[in-house]
Amino acid sequence: MRRAYRPALLLVTLSLAVPGTCAPALAADPATALTRAEMAVALTQVAADSAAAADHGWRGTYAFTAGPSGFTEEILVDTGTGTVVDRSTNGTTTAVTYARAGTGLYEGLFDRRSRAIVRMTGRTGTGYLFTPGRTLTVASFLEETPVPAPGRAGANAHEAGTRITRPDGTTDYRVAVAEHSMTFTFHVSAAGVLTGIDGVSPEVSTSTTYTYGRQSVTPPPAAQAITRAEYWLGNAYLKMSRTAEHAKVVADTGAAATREAAKGRAIKVPRLRTQLRTTARRYNAGIGMTIVKIKDIRGGVRVYVTNPWTHETRCYPVKAAGRKVVVTSGW
Repeated sequence: MRRAYRPALLLVTLSLAVPGTCAPALAADPATALTRAEMAVALTQVAADSAAAADHGWRGTYAFTAGPSGFTEEILVDTGTGTVVDRSTNGTTTAVTYARAGTGLYEGLFDRRSRAIVRMTGRTGTGYLFTPGRTLTVASFLEETPVPAPGRAGANAHEAGTRITRPDGTTDYRVAVAEHSMTFTFHVSAAGVLTGIDGVSPEVSTSTTYTYGRQSVTPPPAAQAITRAEYWLGNAYLKMSRTAEHAKVVADTGAAATREAAKGRAIKVPRLRTQLRTTARRYNAGIGMTIVKIKDIRGGVRVYVTNPWTHETRCYPVKAAGRKVVVTSGW
């Protein structure tokens, strides 16, 4: 779900830190050539000052454009509570994700299938998928977005370039990265903190801005979130015609194993029941959910699946018949 539409080229901008929008340097502004070592010193200092400015919170925006297509993103970081909200917009689709350090992710359910799952499970008012994450940190979450923390600015952009200083004290650091055919311009305020980065190539352009200050971000309440385990269980039962296929596999596999173990002799019902239960247990373990169940019936077992919310059931009776094992459809 989350960020499925982001272009692979974002890996380039991430490795270089962050892109942004500020006024381009005027031709009259003096430009100074910097060696790779000098650029590394300059950008390292900018990163340190920006990290200090972000201690109380910050907001970042991002825009990616490739010809007629593109997307935008907004990040708000509440450092007081360790909470982040990430809003991504691609065309008419907006995805919202909340992350709280040490707690987990709340991902907005905006697609049609997710809404169908929520309706089936009776979770009216649920709009988020919750994934626990005790080891989740703000930093690890931001690494998966195109808006890294300001303190990471230029971490991998230590190449020779130019410094442009203006009379108002603002500075631009411009670096061309031949490997990716892109030029990145880091915009720095008079106070020495990162305000944005622009990235440009013949095919794409990126733009990120940063502002600093306290943010207030509150994740959705528990009543508005469905757990990942319940969501995937609901997904498994959404189409019962497909869910029934699980029972069919277990019935056929268990029947075949029973016949093979009998080696041409008469099928004993206790042996059949044991084999089918073993097959079901292994199958459920393999898919990570207890979907297929077994119930004893006269002459064998019923292999079945039942939707726990709608109570719809599909089953396959499996019975011993002399030297044969017969599997039938029971719905």
